[in-house]
Amino acid sequence: MVVSGMCPDSPDMAGLSWAHTWDIPTKEMPARWMTPDGERDWQAGRQRNIAMAEFVGPKGYLVALWDGKSEGTCHMIVTAQVRGMRVLIRMLPKPGTDFSTLQAEAEAMQEDMRQRLPKSVVERWAKE
Repeated sequence: MVVSGMCPDSPDMAGLSWAHTWDIPTKEMPARWMTPDGERDWQAGRQRNIAMAEFVGPKGYLVALWDGKSEGTCHMIVTAQVRGMRVLIRMLPKPGTDFSTLQAEAEAMQEDMRQRLPKSVVERWAKE
């Protein structure tokens, strides 16, 4: 299962697209940025990150696509590590990168993940 924080200005949507392409189940966990009284909740992203890590649990994996700057992604990486999750950090390409190579990279990453994941997980994915 791929769990997504649903941030529209981040790789979250690419993660969902990847999961849908490979018929992997998804769970959407967007941050609740507005409080019931209409105030902005500045901790919503961190609270969502903690909730995602708790949902996935220590046997789960985090594949973080990070630009090296995003505080939210950095927080998610640390949150996952603290909770015992296995973490793979993939740095995002710099502006001006030739994106035609990314499909091949994504396929290589998936094969790498399939080799690293427990056999039971890969078999379950194949059945779902």
